[in-house]
Amino acid sequence: MQRVTPPLADAARLGRHAPGDKWYVDETYVKVSGVWRYVHRAVDQGGQVIAVLVSARRDAAAARRFLRRSMAMLKVRPTEVVTDAAPVYPAVLDELVPSAWHHVERHANNRVEADHSQVAVPHLPKCETSRRQHRHVRQARELMDIKQNLRRLAVVAALAAIGAIPVPAAAQAVDPMPPCAGPVQITSLTFNPVKIQPGQGSTLTMTAQNCTAQEQQASFFTYGRFYRGADTGSIPPGCPVIDPLPPRTVTIAPGATFTATQGYSTFASCTADRLDGTVSVTVGSVTTHATATLLIAPAPTCAVAYRTTSSWAGGFVAQVTISAIGTTPVQGWGLAFAFGGDQHITNAWNATTAQSGAAVTARNLEYNTNIAPGGSTVLGFMGTWQNSDAPPTAFTVNGAPCQTR
Repeated sequence: MQRVTPPLADAARLGRHAPGDKWYVDETYVKVSGVWRYVHRAVDQGGQVIAVLVSARRDAAAARRFLRRSMAMLKVRPTEVVTDAAPVYPAVLDELVPSAWHHVERHANNRVEADHSQVAVPHLPKCETSRRQHRHVRQARELMDIKQNLRRLAVVAALAAIGAIPVPAAAQAVDPMPPCAGPVQITSLTFNPVKIQPGQGSTLTMTAQNCTAQEQQASFFTYGRFYRGADTGSIPPGCPVIDPLPPRTVTIAPGATFTATQGYSTFASCTADRLDGTVSVTVGSVTTHATATLLIAPAPTCAVAYRTTSSWAGGFVAQVTISAIGTTPVQGWGLAFAFGGDQHITNAWNATTAQSGAAVTARNLEYNTNIAPGGSTVLGFMGTWQNSDAPPTAFTVNGAPCQTR
């Protein structure tokens, strides 16, 4: 691999293009020294592998780390993200790229799922006159011939190294996780969905593995608690106290896994912003714990649509529509957002604006103070830019996050 990778890199980079803004994201898995690892991968609309992360877990933290590092390295924010129905993605995408369309329809992710089977070199350009290019292609074929005898993770790392998966070294590292330690280890604990509104419910799913070669009798129980902000000493107003459920006993075969679920619901009057669900598993005198967090956020009461109505080299005109989508009127509004580029506002109408760096605030005038439920108001501005006029992707009105349209 060390012999063929350097020349293969020279040839492979000739066939690469700039990353697209439509990402197909999925995970596959490989076995390294008898331990299963997840490989998070992203492919753009051109079929090019643009990012990879090898992780010991398939959870929200790994998905968040994968997407955050990919966007930071590629300097591209996707406008559409296609995934399977894994429950970790909605909240992570809502947090990192709230303006992106999350597509989860059946078969929509076939592009990246089919690409998982092609742990191979990218297309190499043909060159009839260059003996050096022919040598690269021949060496690439040698790599393909021996790849079945290589550890799958080594192949993935090699592709990343040659630029087929251009991610920084930090993103290529395997997440630290101790090997399965006994007698039983909790391998996964997730909520589905991972974000709800007051009055809705979610299901907590726990998976535990027997790390030994003997059958194990395990006792486990779950308990939950509501929290709000930094206050961890009291139950938020309107939220119930959740009593721990009675312990349950299960027999787990050698090396096998066990899955259990528990449903949780919230009151419409609950003011908590999160629910922590904890699972405790005991085998003999050994007890392990794990906690997952369910985010609770009220439905947005505002929606914002940002449109660039005109753009030219060094200048632009934009229109912003603020809509009240709740049941109460917006009485006096202050809009806040951050430009995605280096725009600078020079003139505004239907609002007073202030700008500090990329951050912008816009406030109502005397004649458009209130927005009735179901109504909207429109403001606009003209500005300049030098390197980028990328639009903002997230907005707040009076400090509350808004739906982006």
